[in-house]
Amino acid sequence: ANSDVEQSLMFVGQEEGKLLAVRQLFQRGLKPPCVIFVQSKERARALFGELMYDGINVDAIHAGRSRAARDESVAKFRRGETWALICTDLVARGVDFKAVNAVINYDVPASGVTYVHRVGRTGRAGRRGKAVTLFTEADFDT
Repeated sequence: ANSDVEQSLMFVGQEEGKLLAVRQLFQRGLKPPCVIFVQSKERARALFGELMYDGINVDAIHAGRSRAARDESVAKFRRGETWALICTDLVARGVDFKAVNAVINYDVPASGVTYVHRVGRTGRAGRRGKAVTLFTEADFDT
């Protein structure tokens, strides 16, 4: 584990609590840029729609978007035009994000390796970072 990353778990009860928790993190001053990891392109689309509605500068990269659209989303994130980038694990592999202040695991990673890969997106080059993993009662059964 990287000592420059403050890691935390946030119990949100039911699935609906995840969206509320993300909204609260932003309202309480979560400092962008941040990467939000989800398990599927469907979940990425749904979360994108909700956060866009909230007025958060958000974008998403997943396999349902063209390569050109994904590249443009990453470029906007790097330029600071996008505050939060929603990603699936597969699409995020091989993309280098610099100066990410926070990682939110909207969905609990499927393995320890995936967790380390996600959290490793923040706290680089001597910078401090924050990683928050949201979990529900249903996650205890997996």
